[in-house]
This record gives sequence, C-alpha cells and structure tokens, in this order.
Amino acid sequence: MRRARLSLATPFSQVLDAIAAIPNVKEVTVLCHSIRCFLAFETLRARAMTGRIEAKIRNVLFVAPDVDAEGFRLRLHEMGSARPRFALFVSQDDAALNVSRSLRDGTIRLGGIDPDQEPYRTDFAREKLEVFDLTRLRGRAHSRAFDEVTSVMSMIQERLVGEEQIADRRSPAGISRR
Repeated sequence: MRRARLSLATPFSQVLDAIAAIPNVKEVTVLCHSIRCFLAFETLRARAMTGRIEAKIRNVLFVAPDVDAEGFRLRLHEMGSARPRFALFVSQDDAALNVSRSLRDGTIRLGGIDPDQEPYRTDFAREKLEVFDLTRLRGRAHSRAFDEVTSVMSMIQERLVGEEQIADRRSPAGISRR
C-alpha cells in the first residue's frame, strides 16, 4: 500500500488553520467530494498524528470518496479518538468510482463500498462512522448527494444546526443509514 506524505503546510491545512483562528467560528465542517476526499483525509490524518487537529473541526463529510477503502479503514484508527466525526455518503453503482477502481488495479474505493458487508459494517460501527447509502436514490451515482440536494443536503443542514448526531435524525426517503 502506497502512503502519501502530506506536509502540514499544505494549502488546505493552512486554510483550516486560518478558519479555526477566527474567534467567531465555533465549529468547522469539512465537506468534500470524490478525489478531494483523499487530500482532506490525509491532511486531517497528518494533523491528528502530530496532535494538531483543531478542536473546532468537528465534522467531516465525504461524498463519493475516491479513496482506497482498506487504507482509509487502517489509517482512520491511527487518528485516535480526538478526530472529528466522519460521515460517508456511498453508492455501490457509482460508475466513476468503478473506473477509478479499475485504474488502480482493482483497489476498492471507499465511496463504492457496501456498508452492510464486512469488514466495513463492524469497523465503521466501532469507529463510530455515519454511513449513508445513496444507492437507491435517483440521479447520477457520483453526484447523487448533490443532485438530491433537497434530501441529502437538508439532512446535513439539520444536523449542523441541531445538537443531535446525524444518526439520531430520520433519513430522507431512499437513503439507508448504517
């Protein structure tokens, strides 16, 4: 497994520092899509490994993450308990992730996993990840969360405004929560 080495001086890390330094900002939610989830995850992991995960960074939302599923599982645990909460939006019929998988010698992409299958079901429950299966929603699989803005994004907004965790909310029609 190839490990990327990201410096804490990456532009994304600098943006996180700048936002977290604003006194009026009480909570930061990172929302990313597809391959950008790799950059976000590796940056947050590098920060966590050096004790620099900002307390204001509370939520990380990965939509159709084009990230090595096995590598994610292993490295998530390395981040420890001080990491932000992660929510994954996955779809098993995502053609873009299937192409990515074939280009990466069959490496399973995180956004294309079946959250009911092992080892994901057990590992994600243990790590307290929220996983939303968007497979049954209509629209293009790779951008379903954005195509179904009224369903998915309103659920995210409700979570961010309220005090309850995502798992405590009722799912919009067509979204399976794991």
